[in-house]
Amino acid sequence: MQVGTGKSILNGIAIGKLKIYKKKDTVISAAEVADTAAEEARFEDARAKAIDQQTTLYEKALAEAGEDIAEVFNIHAMMLDDDDFVDAIKEIINGQHKCAEYAVKTAGDNQAAVFAAMDDPYLQARSADVIDIAQAILDILQGVDNATLQGTEPSILVAEDLAPSETVRMDKSLLLGFITREGSSNSHTAILARSMNIPALIQCKDIQDDWDGKMAVVDGYNACVYVDPTPDLLKSLKKRQQEDQKKQALLQELKGKPNTTLDGKTINVFANIGGMGDVGAVQQNDAGGVGLFRTEFVYLNCKDFPTEDYQFEAYKQVLESLAPRKVVVRTCDIGADKTVDYMKLDHEENPALGYRAIRICLTRKDFFKTQLRALLRASAYGNMSIMFPMITSLRELQDAKAVLDECRAELRAEGKKFDEKMEVGTMIARRCPHRRRAGRGVRLLLHRHQRFDPVHLRSGPPERKAGAFLQPAPPRCAPGHQDDHRRGPPPRHLGGHLRRAGRRHRPHRDVPADGRGRAVHERQERAARAQDHPQHRFEQAFR
Repeated sequence: MQVGTGKSILNGIAIGKLKIYKKKDTVISAAEVADTAAEEARFEDARAKAIDQQTTLYEKALAEAGEDIAEVFNIHAMMLDDDDFVDAIKEIINGQHKCAEYAVKTAGDNQAAVFAAMDDPYLQARSADVIDIAQAILDILQGVDNATLQGTEPSILVAEDLAPSETVRMDKSLLLGFITREGSSNSHTAILARSMNIPALIQCKDIQDDWDGKMAVVDGYNACVYVDPTPDLLKSLKKRQQEDQKKQALLQELKGKPNTTLDGKTINVFANIGGMGDVGAVQQNDAGGVGLFRTEFVYLNCKDFPTEDYQFEAYKQVLESLAPRKVVVRTCDIGADKTVDYMKLDHEENPALGYRAIRICLTRKDFFKTQLRALLRASAYGNMSIMFPMITSLRELQDAKAVLDECRAELRAEGKKFDEKMEVGTMIARRCPHRRRAGRGVRLLLHRHQRFDPVHLRSGPPERKAGAFLQPAPPRCAPGHQDDHRRGPPPRHLGGHLRRAGRRHRPHRDVPADGRGRAVHERQERAARAQDHPQHRFEQAFR
């Protein structure tokens, strides 16, 4: 058995024989031609036929993958009409006296190289679209038909790379999955594979020519391919595939039906997404909207800070595609396990509870405003709400809303439109009212009344020192817990201490143990003081 690894496009299992997908090699002459007018006419004729092909592909993709995915081929048609692209080809034909094939290949490679050299991963992936349209013209000029390369039996295709047009042209009843040596998760081919529910593995450098005809399993869950798998492994993966198929069949039965319980209550079922690549799945699976748009993936897919216009286009595209469905956008939650080099975040002993999300945004105001301005501008193109993440105090909420108001005022002054009535909410990290049942995760949240583990108050850049975000715990917290930040790091037995806080037990050492009546009196006093505490007002506002 051989195992190849790569990057998975879809969680799924594909089982079948491998088929090496090799395009026919063609030779393009670099010799000079005498009749440049005839070559230019050949090019124009092939270009017109290529545009017609894109229209046909659009209609096929519309039926198989939905309108948003099919739009790729409308874009390809527009690229074939692009003046810069067409003029570059004609200049090579007439200026260098080259044949139409040479001119198309050269101009296509040059323009693709420009996109590939860009820092933005999304724009880098567009180089494949340029190559695709150039190849469409070349195939027409050379009379090449790659439609027969798929074969006549169901198989898993193995190729160097696949263009969007090649993926759409394929007979889906014969396409079990595909593996490519190159490719990008941002490419239109990857988006098509996800939308069509095709298990695929990209960037698999282990591909070998002798795989042709061998039995294999593409394991999208583990991002690998097993060539000539053992009988036990094949049996196990077939069982997993059957389970997936049963679940998918059940979900298909529910599509189009109201989300209403037996007692008549309707529940909104929304999807979580990380960007435009997930929109097709939202539409295909009949989601009522998007409950969480994780915008940090916009940052994770860039090598430098994404600009306001770049973010605006990314958010606008999602909103327009899903309108009038609601899209709840979470502002950037970078930090902890989601980091990017260009933000230069320091290592922390407790990153999950440290300098992340809203705390980064509030200490890097320009960074925060860039995103908020982009979101506000995009709000004019759909039904959007904004959610601030990891809010743990009233102060954070007030500061975040103040920055949002600044952005609104700036856009009004610039005459840029946005949704004035857009909803704004928060993701609240709050303590569990049933502390005696709290597990470890809830106990960690309980300690977050101090906002940071005390170690974060003694280290890091200036904006994070001296309790930059510290807000004392409400008086109704566990006795003495309000002073934990002054006493230093929490004790090793913190979990047990918090568990005991909800049970009847001997009062904390700071509360005199002179009878149960005194302890009750102390609790009543703490409850009374809590009514005027900012945390109490914050919780009341969002109940």
